Amino acid sequence: MPRTATPWGIVAFGTPLDGGGTRAVLEFLSPLDEAWASEVARQWREGVGDAALDEVRHAAAAVDAEYRARLPGGTAST
Repeated sequence: MPRTATPWGIVAFGTPLDGGGTRAVLEFLSPLDEAWASEVARQWREGVGDAALDEVRHAAAAVDAEYRARLPGGTAST
């Protein structure tokens, strides 16, 4: 499982699960100060940041798209 060090902990990405899908594991979380939390939120909204944040953003978008596709009416908008 690939592991990435981030400011908030170590994240392991991409563990395949039976039947499809993947699992991400956070080894630990540490609190962020308000300025850093605001910066991470800004990077998320603007689609910028380092490779680890980009990987999490893409994984979250894929989970969201799959969820929305399963909703009655199959709404895929964000």
